Amino acid sequence: MKIKARVIKVKGNKVLLEVNGRPPKEGIIVTIKHGRIRSLKSNALYWLLLNWYIEHGGIKDQGYIDAQELHESLKGRLLCKKVEAKGGFKIIQVGSTADLTMREFSDYMEKCEVLIKEYFGVTASEFWEEYQDSYSSGGE
Repeated sequence: MKIKARVIKVKGNKVLLEVNGRPPKEGIIVTIKHGRIRSLKSNALYWLLLNWYIEHGGIKDQGYIDAQELHESLKGRLLCKKVEAKGGFKIIQVGSTADLTMREFSDYMEKCEVLIKEYFGVTASEFWEEYQDSYSSGGE
């Protein structure tokens, strides 16, 4: 179950939370991950990079139809983990980039670049040069 919560009060190592839905039962162990969520700007940059890989990096020639397909492959490779479900069954759970903090998302993008370079021999240096010239400096 995934819930969002707002910290109401902190006293020592005890925290009072207000949750956005039905709260977990007493005694249930929860994991709290905090940090700033990635911005829309960083999300847009990620999709620009994926589209560049498809259109200009030659990834389309490797069988990828679009950036969404590449995104799903990268998530499956970099954001999956084995978890134990009921009855001892192990399942693979694929994470979501929307759940990453800013730092985690930055690390994820770096890992994507390394993975694409390893598998396809494509570096993003040309993309970053274009990005510097066109986007970050307010160019055309």
